[in-house]
Amino acid sequence: MTDIADAIIAAIEGPRGPEIAALIVKRATETPRPVEEPVDLGGLLRSVASSMGVTTDEMRSERRTRKITDARAVFAHLARMGTSASYAVIGRGLGGQDHSTIVTSARRGSRLVLTNDLADAAVRNTGPPWWVG
Repeated sequence: MTDIADAIIAAIEGPRGPEIAALIVKRATETPRPVEEPVDLGGLLRSVASSMGVTTDEMRSERRTRKITDARAVFAHLARMGTSASYAVIGRGLGGQDHSTIVTSARRGSRLVLTNDLADAAVRNTGPPWWVG
């Protein structure tokens, strides 16, 4: 079983299980925003940083505190799922991180939005104005 599947099962079995299960179903059945729309990754970075309580400079830095790495992971997840940006482009937006780092970070971000209240709030708080158009 994958890490993501394990995280989902653990989250559903936890105290917020019914709420998380409903969120999974809701997100799985939502019509995704077309990835062809132009997106301002800088705007997304600012939005996630603000929601997660860090600065964009911290997100682009080499620091590895939990708060900062969680914010990077949420950003990588949202950028990958909500845009057509490649892992390399997302990495450049985070201060030059490489492709494999962003792949790992985006996977971690997908788990965080299911299990971390702050990450979930960041997802709920993002959206316009970082969508262009």
